[in-house]
Amino acid sequence: MTALSGSAGDTGLKSGRRPPANEVTVATHHGSAVRVHATGAPGTAVTTDHHKWDTFVRGVRAEEFDHFAS
Repeated sequence: MTALSGSAGDTGLKSGRRPPANEVTVATHHGSAVRVHATGAPGTAVTTDHHKWDTFVRGVRAEEFDHFAS
């Protein structure tokens, strides 16, 4: 299962099944893009909009992607 945690502006996503090197951080800012960074790939980020990010998070919480980790 994936845990969602964080404070205003930043959300951390970390899988309980993966080593800490695969931690993902998410930076959100009001009215702008959402940037997703993997700690295992410094200098690399994925950028998306808030609507797409919210849809993805709902899918994670609904365990729609768990079959990829099997």
